[in-house]
Amino acid sequence: MLNYFHFLDKNRQDTIINRWRVRAAQVLTILALIASLAGHKLIGANASSISKDAQAVPARSTTYYLADRVLKKTDFAVLANWGVNTAIVDFDVNGSASAWRAAFESARAANVNIVIWPSDWNNPRPNCGWEAPYPVSANGDIAKVKRLLDTASQYSNFIGIVNAHESFWTCDMSFDEMAGLKDKLKAYALSKGRAIKVWNYIDNLYDKSMLPDNQIERIMDVAVTWQHCAGNVEGTCNTSSKSSALNMILSDRKRIDASKAQVELVFLMQTFTTRGYSTKFTLDELQKYSCQFLDTSALDGFAFYTWDAGWWPDLHSWKELQPAIPYIYNNCVNSPSASAPRVTSIVRAGPNPTSAASVKFTVKFSKPVKDVDAADFQLTTGSGLAAAAVSGVGGSGGVYTVTVKTGAGSGLLRLDVPPGATIADLQDNPLAGLPFTGGQPYTIVATAAFTSIPTQDGYALEASETSGAGGRMNNASATLRLGDDAARRQYRSVLSFVTGANLPDNAVVAKVTLRIKWQGVNGGGDPVRIFQGILADIKKGVFKTAALELADFQAAPDKTLGPFNLSPSGGWYALNLTAAKAFVNKLDAPSGLTQIRLRFKLDDNNNKIANFLSLFSGNADANSRPQLIVQYYVP
Repeated sequence: MLNYFHFLDKNRQDTIINRWRVRAAQVLTILALIASLAGHKLIGANASSISKDAQAVPARSTTYYLADRVLKKTDFAVLANWGVNTAIVDFDVNGSASAWRAAFESARAANVNIVIWPSDWNNPRPNCGWEAPYPVSANGDIAKVKRLLDTASQYSNFIGIVNAHESFWTCDMSFDEMAGLKDKLKAYALSKGRAIKVWNYIDNLYDKSMLPDNQIERIMDVAVTWQHCAGNVEGTCNTSSKSSALNMILSDRKRIDASKAQVELVFLMQTFTTRGYSTKFTLDELQKYSCQFLDTSALDGFAFYTWDAGWWPDLHSWKELQPAIPYIYNNCVNSPSASAPRVTSIVRAGPNPTSAASVKFTVKFSKPVKDVDAADFQLTTGSGLAAAAVSGVGGSGGVYTVTVKTGAGSGLLRLDVPPGATIADLQDNPLAGLPFTGGQPYTIVATAAFTSIPTQDGYALEASETSGAGGRMNNASATLRLGDDAARRQYRSVLSFVTGANLPDNAVVAKVTLRIKWQGVNGGGDPVRIFQGILADIKKGVFKTAALELADFQAAPDKTLGPFNLSPSGGWYALNLTAAKAFVNKLDAPSGLTQIRLRFKLDDNNNKIANFLSLFSGNADANSRPQLIVQYYVP
């Protein structure tokens, strides 16, 4: 399974090695090795075995088993004897086509596939620590790589290429640039007859707040993540680092699955071993922790990284590491337990929370499986949910969809795979790692709708422009007001809902929506935009008393949300107040009320024209009254 082959002539090797020693703190080299866990078929010389779909969904049955690094093309045969079937290869785009062909042909002779790590040692991208050959461009520039792709695409063992390394804090790449590189690299290779995957050395996914879920699949097919302290290998690391690495792996997989991105996950193990650090990785630790990481069933690949305090040896020079590669392959990758299929994830396939009569889950396995039916699943529910049941199973290969009737009531609904499941792979190996109870639950909600009480709602007008206190009020009008009058005094409106009488005391509120109906505008324009949006002040109980008072104008709320800059849909404004769900009153006493005060962000627009938005109040016709819609469940 594995390895990185740096294919350059001897003089260039020496030059680069010296440069690496100087810049080791900045440059993270290529590594990788792709291996098959249980049943992966090597891509052979037959071009028909290559998918012609450049956007093909990555196969979770393929596992990458990686190491760094190899300097001699003769090492391909040695590594193949250790189980190597794929290598990431560093190709300088200024190199010769004959040298590139020699690398591909040597790898092919050993039945080894290649993923290209392109580099430009003569003219690298500014501020990019891996000598990137991609000039800065808004949507990616692959001009320097095309000659290399022309050669590589002639070989059936060319299966992928790297588009970014530490892109956020080294190369300063934008989402559009990485996405452009991915699309252009795949399209160009496909035009030459090769369907490939694009690899991105992303560092990690779980704490990348700057990386939205909808960008994950857009910028890569394979995510390579790592943690320097995996297994307590650096002197600055503590004993919790192994569990931290495990948690990172699981969190990365959870994020990929939750985003529904079709992206493979590779974890890079830092193997600081021989010198430079007071705390070192022993061979036993390396083997133990590596097997534990592989056993998570969260990974599509696993990697070794052989860099230590500025020294970057050839894999064959790193004698301490060599025994680990066949050991991990024989005991963790190719062992009977490793070859058995496993559940890798169970995720929701629909919106959440929901009140639907049925929901769907997507169940993914580590490899293609058979004999999947309703009896292989069980449901875990909250006490408030009854009669939920698995009603259908569909799918094939390693991905299945399970349909569940939600039954009656409300609560959490989770799909599990119990120990008695009879699912097996195509070689009849039974499902391992059971029970699986780590799937995403649905929140099955009940819905309660409340209308504002006519005798308690209304609007108040400020006493003077800068007073910040109520001066006049109206609790009998069929309309509410938000905005200002000709004297630049602000209008505020108060709504009152009896929520405590109808919500169970132990209800868990999942979503809160306020719906208010547009009645008209005084003074022209769109007051919501003119006054910079609606603010909602929420009070659990009452601002002063249940009835509208002048003091309600300035009374302190429990929570303020907004501004909401929105337009009506079908005549109704819908304000999502879920962030204030803790202040929805569920108790009958003392008042059972939840009150909401509405106002604009700007108190007035500094002109002498009355400009206000009119909304229907609780005194309006029943079909036009304000509504507070609460979705909840009973645990």
